[in-house]
Amino acid sequence: MLVDRREDFMRRLTGCGIATSLAHRRNDLHSVFAESRCELPGLDAFFSRMVHIPCGWWVGDADREFIAATIREGW
Repeated sequence: MLVDRREDFMRRLTGCGIATSLAHRRNDLHSVFAESRCELPGLDAFFSRMVHIPCGWWVGDADREFIAATIREGW
């Protein structure tokens, strides 16, 4: 998700028992891409707002509803 006030968002969800993370590093920062590295305008702004929330087959209907409701309540 892209959110404003990322730290507040993560704190709110964590307080409600919902895992959040900044799990992934930008691909362009990995050494394997060093030779092809180029300017990527807007990527820093994107990553400064990105937060990972639970998703996937292991998240049941009730969990999805709880996560969505919690987010809708605001942070």
